[in-house]
Amino acid sequence: MWLSALFLAFCVPLTALIGSYVERKIAGFVQDRLGPNTTGKYGLLQAFADIIKLLQKEDIALSNAHWWWFRTAPILILITVLGAMSLIPIGASWHGVGSDLGLYYGLGILSLEVTGLMMAGWASGNNFSLIGAMRGLGLLVSYELPFVLSLLGAVLWYGHVNLEDIVLAQSRGGLWSWGLFAMPALLPVCGIFFISSLAEANRAPFDLAEAESEIISGFHTEYTGTRWALVMLSEYGLMLFTSLLGVCLFWGGWSSPVEAWPETNFWAVFWLFLKTLLWFLTQIIMRWVFPRLRLDQLMRFSWLILLPTALVWLLVLAFLRYYHLAF
Repeated sequence: MWLSALFLAFCVPLTALIGSYVERKIAGFVQDRLGPNTTGKYGLLQAFADIIKLLQKEDIALSNAHWWWFRTAPILILITVLGAMSLIPIGASWHGVGSDLGLYYGLGILSLEVTGLMMAGWASGNNFSLIGAMRGLGLLVSYELPFVLSLLGAVLWYGHVNLEDIVLAQSRGGLWSWGLFAMPALLPVCGIFFISSLAEANRAPFDLAEAESEIISGFHTEYTGTRWALVMLSEYGLMLFTSLLGVCLFWGGWSSPVEAWPETNFWAVFWLFLKTLLWFLTQIIMRWVFPRLRLDQLMRFSWLILLPTALVWLLVLAFLRYYHLAF
């Protein structure tokens, strides 16, 4: 149980290290630039150079900042991410820490992210940071509803709250037993989950909490050095968590696409992270392909389109589940 949590906690900084390099390379490709290319061969040492630079920076704060809250907020956000990460089961023998409580545990822990975000913006003593935190608060509250409804739709169809049981329900027939292939009606639910997860992780086009073209860097404008690195680490950790959660709900988790494939811990980790990598790369590409939207456009999209669609598909899945059990 704890082995799975420790393994995933180790994966968070590794994801931030590799993901920052990959994201800059993808951004360069999309924008017809080179990206990192001087520090090491093909710029492979750029992420390590950034770490050394961040560790050497001075930890400063404004004179009117709330010292204790300002320095605690990045740690709280990171703890929130790591706590939610411990929910994910890696294999049939690598259980998640909160697997008995299921998705309720993950949602409860993840909801504390709002507290850390608002704490960081308010305690910075900077109006731009406070505006960014308030934007992030409104965005997270608005997209939390379709996010939860998409999870509820998956739980309703599988009949389990335990994430491990949901994966096991998709691992008995290869590719065609995965959620999206076994029940195509889950495809819109998966789409709603993916869009809402971008908002949860503050990724473009939902990154108004840190819109550098308007409010400098939003809620983490005043953070430098190691504490800024903790905020970025949390963002990549959230991307990894939502990717793992989406894979477990809709793409069969650790199960292989080939029914007769050997079921060992090595292959479970391989298939789980291969699928997660595809989901993760899609999140990165979305940032550099779609423009950032205005706050009113994002709110309208959530309340008038995404939320009603999630409610309708929840009713559709309830009907299909009843029909499936009845016949």
